[in-house]
Amino acid sequence: MRKILKIMSVCISLLVLLMMGLTVYGNIVLPDKLYITNEEICLGKIFTADIDSEFFSVQTANTSNTAETEITATVKLANSIPVKTVAVEQKERSYVIPGGELVGIKLKTDGVLIVGTETFESDKGSVSPAEDAGIKVGDVLLSVNQTNITDNNSLTQAIADSDGSPMEMTLMRDNQQFTTTLQPQKSVETNQYKGGLWVRDCVCGIGTLTYTDISTGSFATLGHGIYDSDTREIVPSTSGVLLSANLCGITKGKSGCAGELSGSFGNTEYGNLQLNCDNGVYGYITVLASNEQAVPVAFASEVHTGDAQIITTVNGEKKYYDIKIEKTDPFSTNNKSMIIKITDEELINTTGGIIQGMSGSPIIQDGMLAGAVTHVFLNNPQKGYAIFAQTMIDTAQTILNTDELNSAA
Repeated sequence: MRKILKIMSVCISLLVLLMMGLTVYGNIVLPDKLYITNEEICLGKIFTADIDSEFFSVQTANTSNTAETEITATVKLANSIPVKTVAVEQKERSYVIPGGELVGIKLKTDGVLIVGTETFESDKGSVSPAEDAGIKVGDVLLSVNQTNITDNNSLTQAIADSDGSPMEMTLMRDNQQFTTTLQPQKSVETNQYKGGLWVRDCVCGIGTLTYTDISTGSFATLGHGIYDSDTREIVPSTSGVLLSANLCGITKGKSGCAGELSGSFGNTEYGNLQLNCDNGVYGYITVLASNEQAVPVAFASEVHTGDAQIITTVNGEKKYYDIKIEKTDPFSTNNKSMIIKITDEELINTTGGIIQGMSGSPIIQDGMLAGAVTHVFLNNPQKGYAIFAQTMIDTAQTILNTDELNSAA
């Protein structure tokens, strides 16, 4: 009898510790704001939330008062233990056309990106005007002598025409604008004035379209940002074009080596790029890549482990392939919110798993757009990370807000 009581005591103690641990966990990771659609609170399976029933009747009578009245809910563990009080906001569910098409991305830098500096021989010996001016790799050159610089050629010509006169340069570093003076020097080799700068004015690549939002005219692709190969920094850009692309070849992925979809740009311009950030590349659509039916976008809390599919183009046309979602973090807002595994034998035989160029491939679960592929595990190309579709929708909203502000101004 004592043994039974001891076992029961240990079990109860472990259960209490587990409940306490989950309560602390929930208090830390649960967001301070929950979203509802109609009368459904979008929350995970472990936690529930109690909300004032009058909220829904108030919303039905006068939705314009939503921002004026702060609504709160009590989040509970196992529908009984209070965890924290959070704000509640009604959120409309988005509907989008899922992508899967291979696309070409031509990203124009804001100004020109400094990707390197050099030392060269002049009549004064070895010189590096760029380094002397304090210019560093990763800086963005915006203007020279108050004239905007938009491409490599305009910078080269401005320096060549300087006749050795000091040049006032306006640059951006770590989101801070500053000016410096560059003193061009004449190269012994070319007999022309040089600044010792290596710059880039655009970045091109291949990816996969994630979705098109007809209601806003926006699109999203990649699910992660485009980084410069030299500076290892995200390419600063608010312009560019989204193009059709043709598949030219496939390099299969294997452990320790990422594969790749090779492609060429097509003649169709799908849209204009407006934003390159950690959560993807976004812009406005001008030509629809697909006229398929729109599907609902899943809230992060609705995405669960289990079977799903990705849509991607590896055989000339987009197709659905089976995957499993192995892990989710419903409160994550970055581009590594899910871990997925390719289970489709056809796709594994064709690509080895997830390869470069498949970034942005939409993930469909329970008839909803759940997310997009973002990264591959180098030690196991059948696995990788993904971003929630709702995170991409929220990020795209920053474009709309910016444009609305610009229009108002």
